[in-house]
Amino acid sequence: MYLKHVFWIGSNDVGSFSFNGQYTGNGFADFLLGSPSSGTRSAFQTTYGVYDTFKAFYATDTFRPLPNLTLTAGLRFEMNPFYHGIRDTISGFNYPTGQIVVPAGIQNLPFVQPLFPVLLSGFQDRILFTNQLNLPQSITPSERDWAPRLGIAWKPRSSARDVVRAGYGIYFTFPDTNIINNTVVSVPFTYVQTILNTLPPLPPGMTFANYFQGPLSPTPNPNQGKPCPFGIALISCDTPALQTSEINLHQQYTQEWNLSIEHQLTGRAALTLAYVGNKTSHLQQFVRRNDPPPGPGAVQSRRPYPQWGTINSAEWGGRGNYQAFQSEVLIRGWQDLSLTGSFVYAKCLDDGTDELQAPATQLVGQNYALCDFNQKYTSSISANYVLPFGTSKRFLGNAPGLIQHAIQNWQISGNGTMKSGLPFTPTISIDNANTGVGNQRPNIIGTPVLLDNVSCWYYSSANSSCVSLYPNGQNALAIPAQYTYGNSGRNILTGDRFFQLNFAVLREFPMAERFKLQFRAEFFNLFNHPVFSTPGGNSGNGLASFSSINISSGSQVSQTLNSNRILEFALKVLF
Repeated sequence: MYLKHVFWIGSNDVGSFSFNGQYTGNGFADFLLGSPSSGTRSAFQTTYGVYDTFKAFYATDTFRPLPNLTLTAGLRFEMNPFYHGIRDTISGFNYPTGQIVVPAGIQNLPFVQPLFPVLLSGFQDRILFTNQLNLPQSITPSERDWAPRLGIAWKPRSSARDVVRAGYGIYFTFPDTNIINNTVVSVPFTYVQTILNTLPPLPPGMTFANYFQGPLSPTPNPNQGKPCPFGIALISCDTPALQTSEINLHQQYTQEWNLSIEHQLTGRAALTLAYVGNKTSHLQQFVRRNDPPPGPGAVQSRRPYPQWGTINSAEWGGRGNYQAFQSEVLIRGWQDLSLTGSFVYAKCLDDGTDELQAPATQLVGQNYALCDFNQKYTSSISANYVLPFGTSKRFLGNAPGLIQHAIQNWQISGNGTMKSGLPFTPTISIDNANTGVGNQRPNIIGTPVLLDNVSCWYYSSANSSCVSLYPNGQNALAIPAQYTYGNSGRNILTGDRFFQLNFAVLREFPMAERFKLQFRAEFFNLFNHPVFSTPGGNSGNGLASFSSINISSGSQVSQTLNSNRILEFALKVLF
């Protein structure tokens, strides 16, 4: 399979700014005064992307060692590359030397990106080429992966109504093209510049008037041959941010296993009970590898690589685990009723793969917790019922013709879904640890009290609504001591439970031998029941979304995950 992903970006060349209220105590007030806490910009990028060819070979066989036992075995061999960059625009990071790694062939290309010649010259002492490290043009070599699969189906001799099934397999995942594409957000392809404003009690050193103070280009070391303020002698003393990757990546893969028992209750009803599990290794994730440890003093000089700004590193070092009990009841065509009901009890753990806020190096080990999309309980039911009225039915089968025409061929259907709430992580918006990054975690000093109220989802004395609802409440979260990280974990609180019922009425009208007209009236979210988003979170499609909560804002909910009641009427011609 040949895969190619191409795009260009320039949306951040004018800059983006953050306001955390560090000057006035209110982020919006800081915005009105034109006093950002930080500003970031990057150079415009023309066409770039990734491409490569994925090859796989597969063999499988099914055989029966016993009349009541079936075995299916398979083996898949995959040749999985980590992509080549279009115009060789791709990068990695060599952590032992603190240098960017780019394809050697890029030196022979007449045009790569608009600022490439300038950036290559200005940062040449921080750049390595792949041939210097005996690496391929893709930086990370391709992997050869073996993926065995095994399935078993066994029918106990003592029962003609039971089947036991089990399976195990290893499944490799295509590397995410977006993650590899993001490695071009670094020199020498583009220049990401982040400038932190002065901290109180000093007044803002920079404002909107000219925050970046000049065009975007490397600034030469004013004392060539002498150390920069961070202690290293370089061509430029600029410290651009990087979005790159490790140079020794490993393919993400998942081991999956299952065991199920299927029992035929009657000729039209069946019950299935199952255990399902999986374990994911080398999970795709981002890690902030250049955050300094918490402490006083200038952020830049305390970084592990002070010649660079923040380093958002794409890595395949995460882990994940999922365990679930599943049950299903299926009824087909019993008294004109078809019904499917299911219930799942599950737990999912990972170390933050889908977090929009990547963890710092010091926090990776503490990040293993509930997945952002973990839902402990999930149940659903769907049914379709042909109403028993009219000819050949139980009721009004002998009614006059006009009544027959009005009451026959009607069907009703519906489906309902109930789920546990999604987990979320409370954070504090200020840079309490003095690492240059906000949205840090608070200290947990008690058991959080969830009030499940839109005005106060979890108790915080900073919210007057919380005090009114729970007068004797005690704060469970607190801002840590200055220059420290909080001790609270990831996804320690839970959002609103999901409940929604949809309903439909339909009827088919014969028009000719091959044509039918179908009328449908559908009611989505029949009871107009709101499902609230997590406090401060993003509304979505009912799946997980990372939420950053400022504990001083009072845990208020302002959005819903589902839509209001929707009524839809339709006519459809079937032929």
